[in-house]
Amino acid sequence: MIGQHEAAALLELCAVAQADRRDCLQLLLSAPSPGATHAFAVLTGRLGRFTDDPAAPDPGIFESDWLCALLRFAPALAGHHASLGIDQAITAGTLADVGLQIAVHRLAHGQFGLETWA
Repeated sequence: MIGQHEAAALLELCAVAQADRRDCLQLLLSAPSPGATHAFAVLTGRLGRFTDDPAAPDPGIFESDWLCALLRFAPALAGHHASLGIDQAITAGTLADVGLQIAVHRLAHGQFGLETWA
Protein backbone atom coordinates (compact mmCIF):
# COMPACT_ATOMS: atom_id res chain seq x y z
CA MET A 1 0.00 0.00 0.00
CA ILE A 2 1.10 3.54 -0.70
CA GLY A 3 0.83 6.07 2.11
CA GLN A 4 -0.58 9.59 1.88
CA HIS A 5 2.88 11.22 1.74
CA GLU A 6 4.15 8.90 -1.03
CA ALA A 7 0.91 9.35 -3.00
CA ALA A 8 1.20 13.14 -2.79
CA ALA A 9 4.82 12.91 -3.99
CA LEU A 10 3.72 10.78 -6.98
CA LEU A 11 1.11 13.38 -7.93
CA GLU A 12 3.80 16.08 -7.83
CA LEU A 13 6.20 13.91 -9.84
CA CYS A 14 3.54 13.38 -12.52
CA ALA A 15 2.36 17.02 -12.42
CA VAL A 16 -1.25 16.01 -11.79
CA ALA A 17 -3.56 19.04 -11.86
CA GLN A 18 -5.46 19.99 -8.71
CA ALA A 19 -8.78 19.06 -10.37
CA ASP A 20 -7.59 15.46 -10.79
CA ARG A 21 -5.75 14.92 -7.50
CA ARG A 22 -8.68 13.58 -5.48
CA ASP A 23 -9.41 10.87 -8.05
CA CYS A 24 -5.71 10.00 -8.42
CA LEU A 25 -5.31 9.81 -4.64
CA GLN A 26 -8.25 7.44 -4.46
CA LEU A 27 -6.50 5.15 -6.96
CA LEU A 28 -3.17 5.37 -5.18
CA LEU A 29 -4.40 4.95 -1.61
CA SER A 30 -6.41 1.82 -2.46
CA ALA A 31 -4.88 -1.59 -2.94
CA PRO A 32 -4.11 -2.00 -6.65
CA SER A 33 -6.56 -4.15 -8.55
CA PRO A 34 -5.34 -7.29 -10.32
CA GLY A 35 -5.61 -5.34 -13.59
CA ALA A 36 -3.43 -2.51 -12.22
CA THR A 37 -0.90 -5.04 -10.97
CA HIS A 38 -0.79 -6.63 -14.43
CA ALA A 39 -0.51 -3.24 -16.16
CA PHE A 40 2.37 -2.34 -13.82
CA ALA A 41 4.10 -5.62 -14.75
CA VAL A 42 3.68 -4.78 -18.46
CA LEU A 43 5.27 -1.36 -17.93
CA THR A 44 8.10 -2.82 -15.87
CA GLY A 45 8.74 -5.54 -18.45
CA ARG A 46 9.07 -2.99 -21.23
CA LEU A 47 11.26 -0.51 -19.32
CA GLY A 48 14.48 0.12 -21.22
CA ARG A 49 13.36 -1.84 -24.28
CA PHE A 50 12.59 -0.34 -27.65
CA THR A 51 10.02 -2.23 -29.64
CA ASP A 52 7.61 -1.56 -32.46
CA ASP A 53 5.18 -4.02 -30.91
CA PRO A 54 2.52 -2.34 -28.79
CA ALA A 55 1.46 -4.07 -25.60
CA ALA A 56 -1.29 -6.52 -26.48
CA PRO A 57 -4.72 -5.30 -25.40
CA ASP A 58 -6.06 -7.19 -22.42
CA PRO A 59 -9.83 -7.11 -21.88
CA GLY A 60 -9.21 -7.53 -18.13
CA ILE A 61 -7.26 -4.28 -17.81
CA PHE A 62 -9.36 -1.13 -17.65
CA GLU A 63 -8.66 2.60 -17.90
CA SER A 64 -8.43 3.00 -14.11
CA ASP A 65 -5.95 0.09 -13.98
CA TRP A 66 -3.61 1.77 -16.48
CA LEU A 67 -3.96 5.10 -14.71
CA CYS A 68 -3.05 3.52 -11.38
CA ALA A 69 -0.15 1.63 -12.93
CA LEU A 70 1.24 4.71 -14.71
CA LEU A 71 1.22 6.73 -11.50
CA ARG A 72 2.82 3.91 -9.50
CA PHE A 73 5.39 3.32 -12.24
CA ALA A 74 6.72 6.90 -12.13
CA PRO A 75 9.42 6.22 -9.49
CA ALA A 76 10.70 3.21 -11.45
CA LEU A 77 10.99 5.32 -14.60
CA ALA A 78 12.70 8.14 -12.71
CA GLY A 79 15.17 5.66 -11.23
CA HIS A 80 15.85 4.11 -14.62
CA HIS A 81 16.47 7.54 -16.15
CA ALA A 82 18.83 8.43 -13.28
CA SER A 83 20.76 5.19 -13.77
CA LEU A 84 21.31 6.17 -17.40
CA GLY A 85 22.40 9.70 -16.53
CA ILE A 86 19.35 11.29 -18.14
CA ASP A 87 18.92 14.88 -16.99
CA GLN A 88 16.25 15.29 -14.31
CA ALA A 89 14.55 17.99 -16.39
CA ILE A 90 13.92 15.46 -19.15
CA THR A 91 12.52 12.97 -16.64
CA ALA A 92 10.31 15.68 -15.11
CA GLY A 93 9.00 16.62 -18.55
CA THR A 94 8.35 13.00 -19.44
CA LEU A 95 6.43 12.30 -16.25
CA ALA A 96 4.55 15.61 -16.44
CA ASP A 97 2.95 14.25 -19.60
CA VAL A 98 1.01 11.78 -17.43
CA GLY A 99 -0.65 14.66 -15.59
CA LEU A 100 -1.14 16.53 -18.85
CA GLN A 101 -2.94 13.58 -20.47
CA ILE A 102 -5.22 13.26 -17.45
CA ALA A 103 -5.98 17.01 -17.64
CA VAL A 104 -6.65 16.80 -21.39
CA HIS A 105 -9.12 13.99 -20.74
CA ARG A 106 -10.97 16.17 -18.20
CA LEU A 107 -11.07 19.08 -20.66
CA ALA A 108 -12.34 16.90 -23.50
CA HIS A 109 -14.80 14.77 -21.54
CA GLY A 110 -15.64 16.75 -18.40
CA GLN A 111 -14.54 13.97 -16.08
CA PHE A 112 -11.54 12.16 -14.68
CA GLY A 113 -9.90 9.61 -16.94
CA LEU A 114 -7.17 8.85 -19.44
CA GLU A 115 -8.33 8.56 -23.02
CA THR A 116 -4.86 7.58 -24.20
CA TRP A 117 -4.71 4.46 -21.99
CA ALA A 118 -5.45 1.99 -24.76
